[in-house]
Amino acid sequence: ATNGQALLRSSSTSSLAVTIKAATAGARIGDVIIEGISFDGENKAFDGGLARPALVMGVDLDRLVIIDCQFWRSDRSGIDLLRSAGRLESNDFWDCRVSISSNDGVGLVVERNYLRESKDNGIYITRSSQNFDATIVRDNKVYTVNAQGRTETWYNTIPRYVMFSLAFKLHKKAKNAE
Repeated sequence: ATNGQALLRSSSTSSLAVTIKAATAGARIGDVIIEGISFDGENKAFDGGLARPALVMGVDLDRLVIIDCQFWRSDRSGIDLLRSAGRLESNDFWDCRVSISSNDGVGLVVERNYLRESKDNGIYITRSSQNFDATIVRDNKVYTVNAQGRTETWYNTIPRYVMFSLAFKLHKKAKNAE
């Protein structure tokens, strides 16, 4: 489909929710490509049975590619990924509570996306434990309108992403020790 020609939205009172995951628990899916599709949540609430509501939810995906898509008016997330790897590139997010969310990613590249009017978070990357991540976030643009009515633009919103831990011990030297 030509970019913007395919539009997915719900005709019910609940928002559209696309979930991509294996039918077998613990299995991974590889080579998922979504290109040129518009997802419109119409600011409708998601079905209460969804643990992590999003317009597109991915679980345990390898080599995921979402490119040149549009995500509009999500009451929760535009894209929400769990334990997934791949590339989110050149997508347009508008009026989503959280544009892109990833938890326990294993090599996700988030680049050249346009985020407009995110309500809570633009790009939200988390880990549930200390592990190697390899997530790269670069060249994204975040637009918002400030209290004065001016459009603010941030480039390279997270130019460097480093996770490390530091452990040290403090010992007090005894007064009589030499």
